[in-house]
Amino acid sequence: MVTIVRFLKFIHPALFVYWLVSKFINISENHLVGALYEMSSLLFVVLTIAVPVFILVYWFKNKGILNKKDNIRLSLHLVFAIINIILMTLDPAIFSNLAINV
Repeated sequence: MVTIVRFLKFIHPALFVYWLVSKFINISENHLVGALYEMSSLLFVVLTIAVPVFILVYWFKNKGILNKKDNIRLSLHLVFAIINIILMTLDPAIFSNLAINV
Protein backbone atom coordinates (compact mmCIF):
# COMPACT_ATOMS: atom_id res chain seq x y z
CA MET A 1 0.00 0.00 0.00
CA VAL A 2 2.85 2.38 0.81
CA THR A 3 4.42 2.21 -2.66
CA ILE A 4 1.06 2.75 -4.34
CA VAL A 5 0.39 5.86 -2.23
CA ARG A 6 3.86 7.22 -3.03
CA PHE A 7 3.25 6.63 -6.73
CA LEU A 8 -0.15 8.33 -6.58
CA LYS A 9 1.26 11.29 -4.62
CA PHE A 10 3.58 11.92 -7.57
CA ILE A 11 1.13 11.16 -10.39
CA HIS A 12 -1.82 13.32 -9.29
CA PRO A 13 0.10 16.62 -9.06
CA ALA A 14 1.90 15.86 -12.34
CA LEU A 15 -1.39 15.23 -14.13
CA PHE A 16 -2.99 18.29 -12.57
CA VAL A 17 -0.11 20.59 -13.55
CA TYR A 18 0.01 19.15 -17.08
CA TRP A 19 -3.69 19.70 -17.73
CA LEU A 20 -3.69 23.11 -16.08
CA VAL A 21 -0.69 24.27 -18.12
CA SER A 22 -2.30 22.91 -21.29
CA LYS A 23 -5.24 25.24 -20.69
CA PHE A 24 -3.13 28.37 -20.15
CA ILE A 25 -0.37 28.06 -22.75
CA ASN A 26 -1.16 28.80 -26.37
CA ILE A 27 0.54 25.84 -28.03
CA SER A 28 -0.11 26.99 -31.58
CA GLU A 29 2.25 29.97 -31.32
CA ASN A 30 5.35 28.11 -30.16
CA HIS A 31 6.26 25.07 -32.24
CA LEU A 32 8.53 23.44 -29.67
CA VAL A 33 5.95 23.63 -26.88
CA GLY A 34 3.28 22.43 -29.30
CA ALA A 35 5.37 19.45 -30.36
CA LEU A 36 6.14 18.49 -26.76
CA TYR A 37 2.47 18.82 -25.87
CA GLU A 38 1.33 16.69 -28.80
CA MET A 39 3.90 13.97 -28.09
CA SER A 40 3.07 13.74 -24.40
CA SER A 41 -0.71 14.17 -24.57
CA LEU A 42 -1.50 10.52 -25.32
CA LEU A 43 0.54 9.37 -22.33
CA PHE A 44 -1.21 11.82 -20.02
CA VAL A 45 -4.67 10.94 -21.35
CA VAL A 46 -4.00 7.25 -20.72
CA LEU A 47 -2.68 7.98 -17.22
CA THR A 48 -5.62 10.25 -16.42
CA ILE A 49 -8.07 7.48 -17.32
CA ALA A 50 -6.04 4.53 -16.01
CA VAL A 51 -5.33 5.91 -12.52
CA PRO A 52 -8.95 5.95 -11.28
CA VAL A 53 -9.58 2.53 -12.85
CA PHE A 54 -6.49 1.18 -11.10
CA ILE A 55 -7.58 2.73 -7.79
CA LEU A 56 -11.05 1.17 -8.04
CA VAL A 57 -9.70 -2.27 -8.97
CA TYR A 58 -7.15 -2.16 -6.16
CA TRP A 59 -9.77 -0.95 -3.70
CA PHE A 60 -12.31 -3.67 -4.55
CA LYS A 61 -9.66 -6.39 -4.72
CA ASN A 62 -8.31 -5.58 -1.23
CA LYS A 63 -11.59 -4.49 0.33
CA GLY A 64 -11.33 -6.75 3.39
CA ILE A 65 -7.62 -6.19 3.97
CA LEU A 66 -7.54 -2.39 4.01
CA ASN A 67 -8.10 -0.48 7.22
CA LYS A 68 -10.07 2.75 7.60
CA LYS A 69 -7.03 4.97 7.01
CA ASP A 70 -6.23 3.20 3.74
CA ASN A 71 -9.84 3.50 2.59
CA ILE A 72 -9.78 7.24 3.25
CA ARG A 73 -6.49 7.60 1.35
CA LEU A 74 -7.83 5.70 -1.65
CA SER A 75 -11.06 7.69 -1.66
CA LEU A 76 -9.09 10.96 -1.61
CA HIS A 77 -6.94 9.74 -4.49
CA LEU A 78 -10.12 8.85 -6.36
CA VAL A 79 -11.45 12.38 -5.78
CA PHE A 80 -8.19 13.86 -7.09
CA ALA A 81 -8.39 11.59 -10.14
CA ILE A 82 -11.92 12.83 -10.84
CA ILE A 83 -10.71 16.43 -10.51
CA ASN A 84 -8.00 15.69 -13.09
CA ILE A 85 -10.58 14.22 -15.48
CA ILE A 86 -12.79 17.28 -15.09
CA LEU A 87 -9.82 19.58 -15.69
CA MET A 88 -8.82 17.53 -18.75
CA THR A 89 -12.27 17.89 -20.31
CA LEU A 90 -12.76 21.61 -19.62
CA ASP A 91 -12.93 23.85 -22.64
CA PRO A 92 -9.74 25.90 -23.09
CA ALA A 93 -11.87 28.88 -24.16
CA ILE A 94 -12.74 29.38 -20.50
CA PHE A 95 -9.09 30.20 -19.90
CA SER A 96 -8.51 32.20 -23.10
CA ASN A 97 -8.38 35.53 -21.30
CA LEU A 98 -5.65 34.18 -19.03
CA ALA A 99 -3.55 32.52 -21.75
CA ILE A 100 0.21 32.87 -21.58
CA ASN A 101 2.08 33.35 -24.85
CA VAL A 102 5.31 31.39 -24.58
